[in-house]
Amino acid sequence: MSWIILGLLGLLALLLVYSLFKKLVKLAFTVLGLLLLAAGIWYLIQQDPEISETVRQAGEEAGAKLEEMADEALDRATEATKEGAERAAEKAAEAIVEGADQAMEKAAEVVEDAAGDGGEDDQEPRDEPAPEDGERQ
Repeated sequence: MSWIILGLLGLLALLLVYSLFKKLVKLAFTVLGLLLLAAGIWYLIQQDPEISETVRQAGEEAGAKLEEMADEALDRATEATKEGAERAAEKAAEAIVEGADQAMEKAAEVVEDAAGDGGEDDQEPRDEPAPEDGERQ
């Protein structure tokens, strides 16, 4: 029974880590899309010589700010993923230790029961003839 619980806890830890990585992948695609948008704007500005210098400067500032924000968001997501994975690993380790302790306790109980029985089976006692006066065991 304890192996089932350990297996379920391990599966839960894996699902938690998978969920965190899935969110990280979503964030990465969002950042990539925003960077492509900024690159497209920058390309259009470079192609059209009639666009004023202020518009170009605003576009460059927006691209720099966007890149800074994307780096910050990616750093935060990476940190959150690491923390979540560490917590999941700690909980899984605690569950494994607890399960091992329970298994050892149950094994000790089984050994005690076996030693207490004196190796006898759990059969009903047989009717044995009473020892005669001259025979004592």
